Parts: sequence; C-alpha cells; structure tokens
Amino acid sequence: NAIKFSSGGTEIRVEIGYTTVPHRQVYFAITNLGVGIPDSELDLIFDKFVQSSKTRSGSGGTGLGLAICREILSGHKGKIFASNDKDGRTRFTFLIPSAAAEITESKREAA
Repeated sequence: NAIKFSSGGTEIRVEIGYTTVPHRQVYFAITNLGVGIPDSELDLIFDKFVQSSKTRSGSGGTGLGLAICREILSGHKGKIFASNDKDGRTRFTFLIPSAAAEITESKREAA
C-alpha cells in the first residue's frame, strides 16, 4: 500500500525493532508520504470492505487487505494500527510478540 499510494520517487521508510512495554514485542513500521488517511478513518480502514475516502476513487482493491492483515496478526497475538504525523506522513505499525516473550509467558502459565 505504501508504494501503491505514493508518488514515484517518494521516500518510504521501513523500521524494525523491539519494544519492552508492556512486554517484549517485535515491531515493524512503514511510513510514507502518500495520499494520506483522515484521522477519523484510521481505525475504520481495518474493517472488511472499508477504504479511506482518500483512496476509494481509482485505486482498485476491495478493502480487504488491511482487514486480512489484522486477522493474521491477531492470530499471532499481534496488532496493527495506523497514525499520521504533523507532516502528513502515514505510518502503519504492527507488533508481534517476540519468541522470547512467548517462551516466558508459556512458562508462567505452566507454573
């Protein structure tokens, strides 16, 4: 989506890292300066068959991609969300528990 909704030559940033709060997770963030998503739609775009009002015309697609991403991440105890920064860039972030966090949690549950 970052490529699809950005102009040619636009920078797309990809970050990968770890968080430790509330527990250890791997995060991936993709940031681009594309058509933008209104703040009021940032949660809605993860629903099935929903597309942002900024991308509906001429973009193609069914509005299922982000809903599928959310379902896959949920199945792995992760989550996905979107945000905008003050410069108009949209950032999609997804988090998944790290293997170390899963092992630690499993040991706690077994105790």
